[in-house]
Amino acid sequence: MGYAGYVPAKYAPAAPTAVQAALYAVQSQESLEMIAKLMKNVVVSPTEDKFRRVKLSNPKIKAALVDVPGALQALLTLGWAQEQEPEEAVVVPKGRHFSMAEVRMVDDAAERLRKRQRDEERASAAARKSASSRATEVRAQMEADRRERGAKAADVRT
Repeated sequence: MGYAGYVPAKYAPAAPTAVQAALYAVQSQESLEMIAKLMKNVVVSPTEDKFRRVKLSNPKIKAALVDVPGALQALLTLGWAQEQEPEEAVVVPKGRHFSMAEVRMVDDAAERLRKRQRDEERASAAARKSASSRATEVRAQMEADRRERGAKAADVRT
C-alpha cells in the first residue's frame, strides 16, 4: 500500500538504451562474464595498454565474443573499436574512459539472462510435471474402465 492507503503508481518500464539492448541480445553467460571482465580491467587500470587492447584471435576471446552472436557487437556498442592492423583486435580508443556504471550494466544484463534461463527451466519442469500428471490421470481412468468392463462381464455371466 502506498501513502494514505492509495495504491502506488505503476509506470511502464523505461525503454532500454542502445547499450542495454545490445547487451540483452547476448544469449551467453560466458560472453557477458567475459565482457564484464574486460570492462572491469579497463576501469580498474585505465592506463594499462594490455587491458585496452584485446586480440580477437585469442581462443578464449574468440569462443566468448567472436563466435557468439551479438557479443562482439555489444562490446563495440559499449565504446570499444575494432582494429584490423597489425592483427584483428578490439581496443579502447584514446581518450575513452569507462566507469563502473558500464560494468554494472553488463552485470545487470547477465543477471537478467540468468533469471530468464531459470524461469524457462521452471516452466519446462512444470510442463513436464503436468504432462506426467496427465499421464497418471489417463492411466487411472484406463484402470477404472477396465474394472467397470470386468464388473459388467461378471454380471452378464451370472
